[in-house]
Amino acid sequence: DALCADLRRLRGEADVLVASVHWGSMYVEHPPRRVVELASALAAAGADLVLGHHPHVLQGVRREGRTLTLFSMGDAAFNCRSGELDIEWTRELRRRSAAFVAHLADAPGLDVHPLVLDDDGVPRAADAAEAEAIRARLEVLSADWEGAGARFADEGSARLVRYELHALGEYLRRGRIDRVLRLLLSVRPRHLASLWSGLRGLLR
Repeated sequence: DALCADLRRLRGEADVLVASVHWGSMYVEHPPRRVVELASALAAAGADLVLGHHPHVLQGVRREGRTLTLFSMGDAAFNCRSGELDIEWTRELRRRSAAFVAHLADAPGLDVHPLVLDDDGVPRAADAAEAEAIRARLEVLSADWEGAGARFADEGSARLVRYELHALGEYLRRGRIDRVLRLLLSVRPRHLASLWSGLRGLLR
């Protein structure tokens, strides 16, 4: 509510309003329903451009009225082995990234420049086949926003639970009880449905 109030207040004072939002779930290509709903609220409050980050993977793009939302811009600023946990399957997900050029003009648009990151997180321009695959994946991720919540439940929650279980095991192995407690205490009632869906997905 505070963020939307700020956007509405600033709308009359700014030519362009950009909201940068740390949201979503790490290494999951589909945003949860609450993120999609928040993006709609930011659009209704007057944002021209919403830049999403935190998942470390590419997610879809949506235009809603005058607002362009990039739900997650990938990982072109971090070492693919950065962070406390070095998990091979997350490194592979993080390699596919992109640079985005948003045109906020009378004829709005978006240019996508696919990138591929090496082990050190240094990006290079994707070759033709890689670029086609990245663009094709973005198109799939940018379709059917009405079903985004269901896609997160069906596909994303299992990946998220897999990551969290790996983190829990690694912290226990290292004797990092502080991190174990922090992880367990971060679970909120709104997470329970996703956790249950993710566990069922892992057991299938």
